[in-house]
Amino acid sequence: MFKNSQCSVKWSVAVAALVGSGLIASAQNPAGAAQTSQQLAQQDRQRIMDELQITSIPPGAPGSSNPETYNEATANPYPKLPDPLTLKNGKKVTSKDMWVTQRRPEILEDFEREVYGRRKYGELVENVLAANEYHWMSGNYFKYGGHWDNLPVDSHELVALIAPRPVFISAGRGPDLNPDGTIATRTGDNGAVTAVNINDAWVDAKGSFPAAAGAGPVYTLLGKKDVGATEFPPIDTALITGDIGFRQHTGGHTDGPTWPTSDVR
Repeated sequence: MFKNSQCSVKWSVAVAALVGSGLIASAQNPAGAAQTSQQLAQQDRQRIMDELQITSIPPGAPGSSNPETYNEATANPYPKLPDPLTLKNGKKVTSKDMWVTQRRPEILEDFEREVYGRRKYGELVENVLAANEYHWMSGNYFKYGGHWDNLPVDSHELVALIAPRPVFISAGRGPDLNPDGTIATRTGDNGAVTAVNINDAWVDAKGSFPAAAGAGPVYTLLGKKDVGATEFPPIDTALITGDIGFRQHTGGHTDGPTWPTSDVR
């Protein structure tokens, strides 16, 4: 249950990848000179691509402030999320025991193998797979560069795996907008058009909320309360009456503004 409080407990789910300390020599570095973590990450990226027999990955959006990356009209949201309470054989999950012993292991296996994210908005799959990133995800994730809509799982199923424990999901505001609702842009000296300020748009609050709502049936099955809404709430509205909490705040890429409302008990 979430309650307003000046005392807060920050809950987070983090995945960390140790890509090297910069003090490791390798076969490609016979002189023994220290390699940077970026060089080691690039080697690991190539190794994964070789193992999956992937010769190239489509380029991502050029620059994190590319306005087309944050275009809701082309985000291709899924109006109907996969049912977290339906087994892969089509059978409906009707009890806590079926969830724990059958459906939850199915979803967990998919996430361990594939990772997640089926919305073309914010931080694109192709950008995450770029050579200058650190590739913390499962190696199979590389298969979805340019094919993000083929992923077999979605974020609401990840939230469902946390049930019946409480979870709070938060993000900052989206990109600065013009009076007509379009993204405010500017043109640089090189002619490149970029967003004036994307704020926290790459986290994709409008994609995070369906993940919170979509996990609700699993929480209900386990005797807990869902997020309590099906429509995306106005910014700075705290949904904290259930065991799934959600709030989009007016700040940037930080969870600080949400701490006073995210007390988890």
